[in-house]
Amino acid sequence: MKPLIAIHGQKFSGKGTIADYMTKKYGYEHVVISRILKDMSIIFFKEIIHVNDYNELTDGSLKEIILKNTNNKRPRDIMQWIGAEFASEVYPNMWIDIVMKQVSEKLKSGKKIYFDNLRLFPEFNAVYQRNDSSLWYIESLQHYSSGQNEVFLDYQEKNNYLDVLNDGKTIKSMIDFLFNEMADLSIIYKKEDFEKTLYNILKSGIENTLKKENNIHVSEQGLDINKFNHIIYNNGTIQDLYNSIDIIMREQN
Repeated sequence: MKPLIAIHGQKFSGKGTIADYMTKKYGYEHVVISRILKDMSIIFFKEIIHVNDYNELTDGSLKEIILKNTNNKRPRDIMQWIGAEFASEVYPNMWIDIVMKQVSEKLKSGKKIYFDNLRLFPEFNAVYQRNDSSLWYIESLQHYSSGQNEVFLDYQEKNNYLDVLNDGKTIKSMIDFLFNEMADLSIIYKKEDFEKTLYNILKSGIENTLKKENNIHVSEQGLDINKFNHIIYNNGTIQDLYNSIDIIMREQN
């Protein structure tokens, strides 16, 4: 049984369902690669929208809502810009370097680790190079519809994005949080440079001037499935999915 498992798949493919199963049945600890960028995003969200639980914007039913005060963008869009465009400008391996440092410490202590949001090549490569890892790819033909499992939660829009960005305090708080989480950044980089880049990325994204290669964000475009150890087709019931996982786990023993 490999102590480090990472899975890649597009949104709504079943990654989160597998995470719950791996935790409950096989004792893996679920580590989220994007946790820090999501926490950074929450700092921004708190200035533009009021909700009872801000995790609903990063991991729950409010991730896809349209925010009028951000030029009709979604929380998912904003997190993608921070996760991909911002990181590629300042430090492409930033998110995975943070996570792999934590993962290495956990593995040394004997823990088994699973993370389910492997999206970009630096993340894939960091796991691929390890002998103690297993890479899984999940594909689903069961498409999500906007009305499926829709939850209506009360939320209230607050400040306009331009006021929040131009004030400077929120951007500074986001970068302060990042540097506190990754102390080594201050040895090489200046906070002011990160603040300027983050400001430009968010402003360009919200104003539709961020350069795009196509309509699919880079974080959703997919990786080379030929390099994955296992491919999972999630086209049946949840129990079918669990059975597929059990087969893979038996093969790894």
